[in-house]
Amino acid sequence: MRAQLPPKLAAHLTSEAFTERCMASFDKTDTDNSNALEPNELWNECVELVAFAEPDAPPLTKEECLNAILGTFDQDRDGKISRDEWVYVVEYISASHAIAVHKQRAMSSRVTPEMRALLPPKLVEHMASEA
Repeated sequence: MRAQLPPKLAAHLTSEAFTERCMASFDKTDTDNSNALEPNELWNECVELVAFAEPDAPPLTKEECLNAILGTFDQDRDGKISRDEWVYVVEYISASHAIAVHKQRAMSSRVTPEMRALLPPKLVEHMASEA
């Protein structure tokens, strides 16, 4: 996935600053200070991460969020997300979002004025704000 990212973002995702931000986010989310994110702590954070990555997507249910996060990132299958696993969660969401934005910008640059005139005004507004 990193090969598809702009070099600056790829470098950021492997930086100490990125890891520190992930740890700060982890600490904020780990409300019981257990040094692991249990499903009840993951739920709200998951919804926020998904909304950030795909703002126009319909919201996921609690079960869908937890299945996606735990099924993909819970490497030791203990039903929780550790600090190291959390870094991968945030990296994946960040990279996925960057790739989606890049594709969207590439597509919107190919929209001719004639095509733009046929689009709903809100979509045209959104495309202009992403450019």
